Amino acid sequence: MVFGASLRSKLKLREDDKVAIILPNVPEYPCIVMGALQAGCVVSPMNPLYTAEELKRQLELIDCKLVVSSKISYPNIAQALQSLKSKIPVILIDNEGLPEGTIKFADFAEDVNADTNCLKSVKRSPDDVAVIPFSSGTSGFPKGVVLTHRSMVASSVMISSPEIMAIVETTGKLLFFSISNILM
Repeated sequence: MVFGASLRSKLKLREDDKVAIILPNVPEYPCIVMGALQAGCVVSPMNPLYTAEELKRQLELIDCKLVVSSKISYPNIAQALQSLKSKIPVILIDNEGLPEGTIKFADFAEDVNADTNCLKSVKRSPDDVAVIPFSSGTSGFPKGVVLTHRSMVASSVMISSPEIMAIVETTGKLLFFSISNILM
């Protein structure tokens, strides 16, 4: 909740603002996704190995308002943002040696003084957009795929259905495709 409250109070993000998450599967990922969704934002997972040009195209397509990433991907992100002539804020999950002008994730996710009451005003419906992953681009450039809150819940219910997969204590799920990080 703190991360979502910080997005609204410190960065003034609002409903339907797009948040690009350019990270591999890391422990912070669920906190970032859930916080952005609690703030009413739309998340767009992007490949952390993309070139600056690939990132530029996707950041522009979604009209990105915030990037969350790590120092490893930052050089390409900075180049993409410079090419877009954009001052989009960048939050990095790293704790030390952050590039100038970036924001430390812990300052948003661990702020004990964050006022979470601002999240009470967030109004979302099942048919609002939740996630915009990008297709693989096999027939051209990758395209944004619009997923609503309803479709995300339906997907979770389907893959958890006993008719689809018998779930016992030792059952695990191996996600084998590039957008696996959105199927928490």
